[in-house]
Amino acid sequence: MLTLQRSECFGECPAYKVSVDRAGNVEFLGTNFVAVSGPARWQVHPEIVAHLQKLFEHVRFLDLEFDCHCIISDVPTQTLTLLAGGRERTIANRWGYATGFVFLMDERDHLSPDYDVHALLDWLAYWIDTALDTAPYVSGGKPRGVE
Repeated sequence: MLTLQRSECFGECPAYKVSVDRAGNVEFLGTNFVAVSGPARWQVHPEIVAHLQKLFEHVRFLDLEFDCHCIISDVPTQTLTLLAGGRERTIANRWGYATGFVFLMDERDHLSPDYDVHALLDWLAYWIDTALDTAPYVSGGKPRGVE
């Protein structure tokens, strides 16, 4: 099972949770600043889920040594969870972006030494959203399964 949860920010950041199991059953729960508030369900091909799991395996998500201790109060948190092979790992990542570049500053306003990990986690979140086609539920359009 893979889960991505995005939190609110001080602005209008979409807040939602999306999960998918190995069979391709997707569950979405939109909470704020999304096109579909509340629950929605749809399916994707199991090969899509297998590909996402391979991405997580490739970056060794279950063994990744990272804890986000950054205090950035005006950007959302993305939380990624992977349950595979009887093991579960959840990583919360506070992130921000400016002109398309992911950045995080430490308490001394220096680029975080975990910059590459933040970018990697952002990349995984992007691929979950893309592979599961959350855009219609988050930003609009005609979602699958919604009349």
